[in-house]
Amino acid sequence: MTNPPEPKSFASELQVLCQTFPSSLFDGEGWQRLLARAASVPASLIENTFGFELRLCREERAADFCVTIQAGSDKASEFLNFPPIDKYSGLRGDFDLPPQDSKIDGLGHFDKQILSNLLSEIARDGSFANNAVLNSGIILEFDVVGLELGQNPAPGVFLGLAKHVGSPQMSEVVQLLDIAQTQHPASSLYNQSDASKRQGKDGRVSTLRSIAEATIPYGRISQVGTFLGRETSMFRVLVRLEERATIGEYLHTIGWSGNVSTVVDVVSRFEFADITFGVALDVAADRGGVGERVGLEVAAKGTWIGTRFEDWQPLVDVLVANEWCREDKAKGLRQWCGFIRLFGPEMYMLLKGINHFKISIQNDQIYDAKAYLGARRVLARELGFE
Repeated sequence: MTNPPEPKSFASELQVLCQTFPSSLFDGEGWQRLLARAASVPASLIENTFGFELRLCREERAADFCVTIQAGSDKASEFLNFPPIDKYSGLRGDFDLPPQDSKIDGLGHFDKQILSNLLSEIARDGSFANNAVLNSGIILEFDVVGLELGQNPAPGVFLGLAKHVGSPQMSEVVQLLDIAQTQHPASSLYNQSDASKRQGKDGRVSTLRSIAEATIPYGRISQVGTFLGRETSMFRVLVRLEERATIGEYLHTIGWSGNVSTVVDVVSRFEFADITFGVALDVAADRGGVGERVGLEVAAKGTWIGTRFEDWQPLVDVLVANEWCREDKAKGLRQWCGFIRLFGPEMYMLLKGINHFKISIQNDQIYDAKAYLGARRVLARELGFE
């Protein structure tokens, strides 16, 4: 009796696609690290939207990656049940990271339980999460860059919010995030008493409500997230702003302690009509609300999957001119955008585009710029190709 074949990993699919990935963005040790992390994710998620987070002003050819999962789907179930696998299973080539005799760990017990609880709540008919989370989906972000050998941290968890979610609903939003924040042993909230957890929740709700209320004249909270297994009780909040001219006023309104004029100056360098802005905030009620760091997100208008590099060229030019992006990375971004045909039993198309750029600002210092790239593999016939 033969053993059933070992499930294919996301890493094995990425390795097939590596020829289409610009070497200035993905190569060498950074690529090996990415494959090692992606070996704990099932291959089927390549048919969902996935993406990469690249640091544009650094020489390293490495990226973190993210995958999307829809609650209640077969892919979500497969993800939760995906086993740890042998390091070389389904992978071609020579890999030195991590050690040869190790296995690539999948999600830990607590990670799986937390994600299972979260996905179940989102899938439950009539629940707040079922109505509030866009497309019933979660985004899982896996750290790759800068990890120690053998380190396999739990992923970040991010939820897109529907337009109707505002200040009155922040209690339910916090309850969703607390599934992650109070149930993981590495969290500072894990060992607190029930009374302390209730008190802490009240503080988190109050903090997010105040931000949501302050945001109403300027835009809305479009995404919230947290990081499984990190010691802090931090939230990541993304605010979509209606008008670029209000960014400075908005940061003053929410009480950001950094140098607002630095942010306004960065915004002024993107003097184009067809772009949008957002602000990514680190929020920690136990440390006084909004943190010292903000991320200024800038994007070409339209969905990422339908944009051409020509839509992004003016933005990239600004990044290069201000030394926020290396020339070789800019060339890699140009090569990334577009689509390719993938041939097999059926023809597929791999669609690739840029989602947004983020410029990170702390006090009056600009210390990092990143590109967020997206991709998805679809059947060619679904797009009208035969």
